[in-house]
Amino acid sequence: MLRTPLHRQVALALALVALALTGAVAGVAVGQTDVSTVENGSSAVESGNPTAENATVTIAHDEPLVLHSAPNQTVSVESNAPAGTELSVTIRSAKYNLLVSSQLTVSEDGTGTATFDLSDTSPGTTFSVTTSADADAEASGIVVNESATVHRDATFAPADTDSNVTIRGRVIDPAVTKLGVRVAPKSEAAAQNQTVTVGDDRTFAAGFDLSELSTGTEVSVETGGIPRSVTSVVVTEEGRAPTVYAFVETLPSVTIRYPQETVLVHPAENQTIYGETNLRPGTELTVEAVRDERNSPDDFTRTANVTVGENGRFAADLNFGGVEPGTNFSIRVGDGLGMEDGRVVNESVALPTVTTTESETTATESDVPGFGAAMAVGALLAGLALARRS
Repeated sequence: MLRTPLHRQVALALALVALALTGAVAGVAVGQTDVSTVENGSSAVESGNPTAENATVTIAHDEPLVLHSAPNQTVSVESNAPAGTELSVTIRSAKYNLLVSSQLTVSEDGTGTATFDLSDTSPGTTFSVTTSADADAEASGIVVNESATVHRDATFAPADTDSNVTIRGRVIDPAVTKLGVRVAPKSEAAAQNQTVTVGDDRTFAAGFDLSELSTGTEVSVETGGIPRSVTSVVVTEEGRAPTVYAFVETLPSVTIRYPQETVLVHPAENQTIYGETNLRPGTELTVEAVRDERNSPDDFTRTANVTVGENGRFAADLNFGGVEPGTNFSIRVGDGLGMEDGRVVNESVALPTVTTTESETTATESDVPGFGAAMAVGALLAGLALARRS
């Protein structure tokens, strides 16, 4: 039932919009993002080796893929292509003018490794990895300084001089405007929590008092954003505060819950639209019922602001009073997150039942009569737009 233009390419587009994090890793300078296009290997040369039709490829790394600004950086893949098949692996970033390709040969066990020289790539560059054989094989990553240490378990040990530690980082998704940051010492000390606002440049900073910790005590850094599924890695360097890179694992999505293809409502108040989403509980969403046929005197917009419940569900009460039975309209949630067809029917028509729970909340609704564009959506989702891979 979900009809949304969002698809896998959005994940790539979102990863490319992050700005360079000033001072996050050694060697980053403001504006130092002009990386020349280079080629590794001979990806433009046709191979005489065997190829496989309908080959599948998996990029054999946990996301985000973290590479250093140095030579001999590797990306490994697994494939069902015949042994000897040559595949091209490409690292690209339209934002940072990065395009590097390398060839690999599939081995007898179905694996292969591509090697890249990223020594001219600025730390802080975000990128995507794709392959020539499988359009679905994509991964997001970031380049860090050559001397940086990457902690995939998102832990670090503060230096003995660190009492007040500021954790800085970058969120690789413009849909996240607030981030929960939690520091949990691996000792009896209490965990500390902060909610920070993500800046326009996608960066954030959270300060914590760690003066009570013993030297060498590890702490873990946990982040939670919108959507709720966020993967974090911590990068540390001598003399610098730890840097957190937060990657959203899943795209935001919304499903209108209704047992039929078209949502039916009566021409009355308090007609409830039910939905569910993978957005974080507490997220505010705008739900609209819109009839916007050009030059029609019966056009209308009905809008409700809702809050996502703990189970990811929401309910919006809309007022269809005065709307003629037989009128068709569209239900729109968020900035293109969900869309469904609707129709107003006579009061005598029995509406199907939608199973609900107590945690599904409704919110105040407003009417906007007359022709016009859809109402502005919640600020938490501003900036989320489709983009094509360069």
